[in-house]
Amino acid sequence: MASMILRVCPMAKVYPIRLKTYNGADGKSTIDPRYAARAIQAALDKNATIISMSWTLPIESGKDHMKEELHAVLKRAVENKVLMFCSAPDKGKFTELDYPSGPWPNSFFRIGAAYSNGTVFQWTPEVGITYTLPGVDVVQDRLKGAGEGSKSGKNLTGSSVATALAAGLAAMIIYCVKASILSVKTANQNKAAIHPIPDDRAIQVAKPDAMKRAFASLGSTTSNKFIQVWEELDKARVILERCERERSIPEANLKCTQEFMQFGIKLASSVKQ
Repeated sequence: MASMILRVCPMAKVYPIRLKTYNGADGKSTIDPRYAARAIQAALDKNATIISMSWTLPIESGKDHMKEELHAVLKRAVENKVLMFCSAPDKGKFTELDYPSGPWPNSFFRIGAAYSNGTVFQWTPEVGITYTLPGVDVVQDRLKGAGEGSKSGKNLTGSSVATALAAGLAAMIIYCVKASILSVKTANQNKAAIHPIPDDRAIQVAKPDAMKRAFASLGSTTSNKFIQVWEELDKARVILERCERERSIPEANLKCTQEFMQFGIKLASSVKQ
């Protein structure tokens, strides 16, 4: 799903980790909890800002050393306020014994799949979801030479797709805040007199509560928890396209930069002071 993350935020640095699986008693492929714990620990060791987990692991109650190892590393990530995105079960409901988010539902972004029009995918749980994002027939690869309107290519469906897109959206928000902080500094050096954005906003917006507010600021949220991100992102896109066309005109370029910075300032304001 790295390609889905990079589709939303090409500037993101992705560290993919493949998890070991085995066939359970029911014959279905299951994540090995020991390898899941090691993967999360590896992400923490690398100081990952975002951890995207496109899997759900039901674990039976009772003492289990593998469960305890996974629980312990997830608990450390929660305590460190790492941004963690996980997929909703595509068949079933969240329970307290579903890892990774079960014991800490409010500390995770629990993502469900929806159609592009916001209608929830039929297997997405009705409760326990933080947000729904496109996750039905999402084009992964378009054949070389095919235009934007072409249907040729590989389509993917599932909450794992929506989870990767959500992680990419979080990365894009962090990048925009960083870019705005730098742009304000540069503009003020040129006597633009714009109120500065504190440097720590890029760090603070990458905390779960602030990021949830940043997501909500991108557009109206439907009753199905689908964010209509085009309400704000389309405005930012128009500004950037104008910046590209008018970059050779200093006055126009400065105006475009200032308008884009307002978008970044709005995202940065998701951090409560």
